[in-house]
Amino acid sequence: STSPSGVYLSAFYALEEAQALAVGDTNLLSRINDLRARFDLITSAIKYAGAESWKEARAAYAKLTELEPTNILYHYSLSLLLVQSADREAYQRHCEKVLERFSSTHDPMVAEQAAICCLMLPTPEANLKIISRLIEAALPLETNQMVNAWCQFTRGLAEYRQGHFASAVELMQKVLETREGPQAEANSVLAMSQRQGGNGIEALAALAKADSMIKRQPKFGWESSILPRALFDEAKSLVEHPATAPDLKRE
Repeated sequence: STSPSGVYLSAFYALEEAQALAVGDTNLLSRINDLRARFDLITSAIKYAGAESWKEARAAYAKLTELEPTNILYHYSLSLLLVQSADREAYQRHCEKVLERFSSTHDPMVAEQAAICCLMLPTPEANLKIISRLIEAALPLETNQMVNAWCQFTRGLAEYRQGHFASAVELMQKVLETREGPQAEANSVLAMSQRQGGNGIEALAALAKADSMIKRQPKFGWESSILPRALFDEAKSLVEHPATAPDLKRE
C-alpha cells in the first residue's frame, strides 16, 4: 500500500505536471518527471527490501547511489544488501566507491555512516587507514547516549579490524554499558576480540549473549537484522573454529 506521504507526493507531482502543461514549461515538466521517476525508484527499493526481494532491492539501491552519489543513506542500504547477499567482491567494490566519495567529508554523521558501510565485513588494510580518518571526523557526533553507543561501536569495530583487540574489547564494553543501540553487534565484536586476545571462555559467553539478543530482538524494518546476523556469523565461525579465522595483525 502507498504511505500517506507517498499519496501526497503523487498528488503534488500530478498538480505540478498539470500546471507545467498548462503554461507550456517543458523544463519544469522535465524536472517533475525526473523527480517522479526518482520517487518511484525509492518506493520500489523500499518495497523490494521489505519483501526480502533482495536482488531487486539491490538493483534499485545501486541505481539510487548513481542518481544521488552524495546521499550516504543509499550507500548504507546498499552495503547492507551486499552483505546480505554474501557477495564479498561486490561489497568491496562498493566500499572503494564509498571511501573515494566520502573520505574527505567534514560532516560527522556522514563520516560515521561511511565508516560503518566499510566495516561490516573484513576490510583491506589500506582501507582501514581511510576509515580511521573518517572515525576521527565523526567524533563530534557523540551528542547523546544512543548516538554515542553507535559511535563507540563503529570505533571499536574499526579497532578490531585493525587487530587492536584490547582496545576493541574496551570500546565494546562501553557500548554494552549504555544498554543502547547495537547491543547484539557489540557482543559479537566483543566475542571476536576476546577470542583473538586468547580469552576463549569469555568469548563464548559474549557469543551466547549475542545469539540470545538476536533471537529476542524485534525487527524494525529490513535493515535491523542484517548487520547483527552478519557479525554474529563471523564471530561464531571465529570463536568455534579459530583455525579458519582471517589473519589479523596482533597487538
